[in-house]
Amino acid sequence: MIVTSVPRRSRRQSLATAVAAATVLALGPVTFLTPSIATAERPSSEAPATSVTGLRLGERGPAVEQVQRALIAAGVPVVGGADGYFGQMTVAALRKYQTDQGLEATGVVDETTAARLGLLESAPRVTESWTRDFNGLELGKVGPRVRALQEALEAAGVPNVGGADGVFGAMTAAAVSSFQQSNGLEVTGRVDAATATALGGAGNGSAPAAAPAQPAAAGSPLIGLTMGSRGPAVATVQQALLDAGLRFAGGADGIFGMATSNALRQFQHSKGLPVTGEIDAATAAALGAPTAIAAASPASSGASGATRSLAGLAAGTVGNNVRALQQALLAAGISFPGGDDGIFGPATANAVKEFQASRDLPVSGRVDQQTADALAAQAPPAPATSSGSNSGSSGGSGSTSGGGSSTGYPTFGERGDRVRALQQALLQAGIEVPGGADGIFGAQTAGAIMNYQRREGLTVTGVVDATTASRLGLVAATPPPPPSTEGIVLEVFPVQGVCHFADTWHAPRGGGRVHEGVDIIAPEGKYIYAVTSGTISHVYHDRPGSLTGNGLRLTLPDGTYYFYAHLQAVADGIEVGTRVRAGQIIGYNGTTGNAGIPHLHFEVHPKGGAAVNPYPLVRAIDGCGRTDPPPQR
Repeated sequence: MIVTSVPRRSRRQSLATAVAAATVLALGPVTFLTPSIATAERPSSEAPATSVTGLRLGERGPAVEQVQRALIAAGVPVVGGADGYFGQMTVAALRKYQTDQGLEATGVVDETTAARLGLLESAPRVTESWTRDFNGLELGKVGPRVRALQEALEAAGVPNVGGADGVFGAMTAAAVSSFQQSNGLEVTGRVDAATATALGGAGNGSAPAAAPAQPAAAGSPLIGLTMGSRGPAVATVQQALLDAGLRFAGGADGIFGMATSNALRQFQHSKGLPVTGEIDAATAAALGAPTAIAAASPASSGASGATRSLAGLAAGTVGNNVRALQQALLAAGISFPGGDDGIFGPATANAVKEFQASRDLPVSGRVDQQTADALAAQAPPAPATSSGSNSGSSGGSGSTSGGGSSTGYPTFGERGDRVRALQQALLQAGIEVPGGADGIFGAQTAGAIMNYQRREGLTVTGVVDATTASRLGLVAATPPPPPSTEGIVLEVFPVQGVCHFADTWHAPRGGGRVHEGVDIIAPEGKYIYAVTSGTISHVYHDRPGSLTGNGLRLTLPDGTYYFYAHLQAVADGIEVGTRVRAGQIIGYNGTTGNAGIPHLHFEVHPKGGAAVNPYPLVRAIDGCGRTDPPPQR
């Protein structure tokens, strides 16, 4: 029998709707609704809203489309795009923007939100708000303010910013220093009030000028591509977007999913084109339709071909271009776990760092133009000048930055005695470590390291480098063995299709965290399945400030557990102690917790230890094309 029940919340909503409908039929036209309810339930036949201020759920029209375009331009994805309808996805996007901006997350376009989005004529221009919003940004900061800073640096013509990824790393600090030096300011690498004001003047608060459109090649295979398209033409578009400096999950994988659509919208906005998320003739021309197809081929020969296909690759991208990068690294004599698997994970990032160090290039783990040129030249490698690769690590104990396990100090995600010694040293130094010396290197420990580094005047990274370790009195120690995925087999794909996912293992997150799972993006309400038979050991409930939202732990007898987060609701009958079968419906996909769009965050913890990269396990049983649920008993 196939279970077709819906979440309890949805059934309650349906019942409420039915009762309301019956009341209207019995009483005739209702004229005593409160203004907020009446606005939220505005029928589509009414005149569309014309002012952005006060827009909320249920509104339609050009003003809504204007808000949606502004959100997309601010880097906040709006599922469904700028369609002019203020639905739940627009509410979620608006709340995320308000939270990022430190505003009250109401999901309603109040005057402050409209002004911050630049939708009011009286709103302060970007140049007038730099000092207020960006003063104080420094190494270690992450988020939309950092992304806006990076965009301003690029607009000011500062080279080697490293892209607008929202992470204030070494390249961003160097770019700030370069800007300060060229403008006669104190060179600190930190954004002070004078630097913020100068950046505002350099950027003039204006959007990039639209590039003159060139006629697209007749019959270009790019024209008409949209969400859901697949194949080499899609890979061509994705590679052109990467070449334009845009980073997005999945990379040039030939699948036109949500990440590609959002990147395309950003590209269209930057070129002054209609922001549709689809490839029309003008967009194809701006992407370089006549030449982009050649760039999609990973086998491009010669230095220029390799440079075009490799530049811009970074952790989280997958596909043939990543495989070409990995083959170039192997040819340079650098070995790493996984080989040329086409997945840019931590091992590939460490290999890139080792290559960069051997060529005296900035060590970032990201393929910038210099690194791509050096890979294309393939000169004999010089002796390595730093530890670089941590080839013996993977999963939670892998090194995510310089230092790390290969130097004898603990890294993010690690557990055990090395972490406990670090935490005790921080406590003895007077630094608070929430949770104490529990032996788990998570976001709280990374934050404590940042606080210590900031207090001591060290480079603020949240990573235990040699200088930080020496100052804390830490002794180098042998790293714990990496978690093994031996014996870990997923019997059932965890989400009902249609869906999309990519390798985002250890991608940076706020508060010093890194991503320790895989995000499977699917419409809200889709079934969530038990990936194997086991016992529900924990049920999480959504609450204000929760990262998980509604979630579950599915645990096996040997302690291995699978973590599910952001569920719309847990299925009826699922509670702590419930034994479930592989393929059983245990919940419904949603947006609870720290989730801007509907998706399942899924983690794998072998024997109850640190998380391992679940992407290869999930990819092995990819069920995004399967819409029928497994048989339910």
